[in-house]
Amino acid sequence: MTVRSSIAPLLALSLGLFLFAPQARADKPDPIAKAFKGQLIISEDELPAPDPSDAKGTIKTYKQLALKTITGSVADGVATFDFHFTAFMKAKPKTSSLTLEFYTDDKEKLFVADKRLNGADPNVSILASTVKISEDENLNRNRKYTVNLVATQGKKSVILATTKIATK
Repeated sequence: MTVRSSIAPLLALSLGLFLFAPQARADKPDPIAKAFKGQLIISEDELPAPDPSDAKGTIKTYKQLALKTITGSVADGVATFDFHFTAFMKAKPKTSSLTLEFYTDDKEKLFVADKRLNGADPNVSILASTVKISEDENLNRNRKYTVNLVATQGKKSVILATTKIATK
């Protein structure tokens, strides 16, 4: 499988890391990150910057912006899915090489596609980026998928965040 790369995902990744940098507060943990820990939020656009003074409002907004279905734009009969994601990771990745993996959300749970994300800060706990993946890369219309953000640490794959999404 070929993986197409561009500067846009790296730029979005850098901006996302800046916007979602954890707050350095020793008095209490970040309630927004805690509410979404281990979750991957797929959205049409980048999520707005968190408002620590209105954590409940930010959580509500993020839930409203989370997509359950992504719609592909079709050119020459091939759908391309272009979306933004924010991963509230269970743990720091400890590596700069991460992969977004797509599995069928059915009884078989078959691996169908992946997108590699290189250059991530191994010490972040929240990661934001954009993804563009097409039917040519095995992500098909009218299917349901489980999407995992995975870090390979040595010989071990660690799922850092996950979600379910449908395509159309």
